[in-house]
Amino acid sequence: MASSFKTNYVLAEPTSSGAWQLLCSWDFSMTNERAVRQRKNNLRVQLKVTVIAFQSFCCQLTTDATDWSLLQEAETLLVPFVVSLMNLVVPLLYSLFNKFEQYSSQRRQIYALVVRNVLLRMSILGVLCYYWMNVVCWESMVGQALYRLVIVDFLFITLGSFFGEFLSK
Repeated sequence: MASSFKTNYVLAEPTSSGAWQLLCSWDFSMTNERAVRQRKNNLRVQLKVTVIAFQSFCCQLTTDATDWSLLQEAETLLVPFVVSLMNLVVPLLYSLFNKFEQYSSQRRQIYALVVRNVLLRMSILGVLCYYWMNVVCWESMVGQALYRLVIVDFLFITLGSFFGEFLSK
């Protein structure tokens, strides 16, 4: 059993990072069907843990950007910039993660992508609402913040469409 494990698995070094283990640890010399299925399942679990960790990192980044903007009044566009950047980049990373996952149908893959994007936007909105509601006169502050967020998000979408169109050609 021990020699079979040694011949069918590549043991990653304990000092290597999680991304290296996830993306670069496949052993192409595996011939045992059961070992291949086990390795695929292990990589799938690692990918799900990575996605959850990335989601929590985005929530923490939104929280930190909100704290910074409340402390420093001069940087009024920091929160809209961070939120718009996450709304632009994170769905692209989710679609990249989707390529590594194995789904039984295309429908499940699309559902997973949509659910991840909705959860991302709901968590960002939840963190923003939590910080907005702690202010005494929150109506005008929320209105101003939403106005800045809409303007910056419009700029990000416009630039993303412009550069995406020209980079694809």
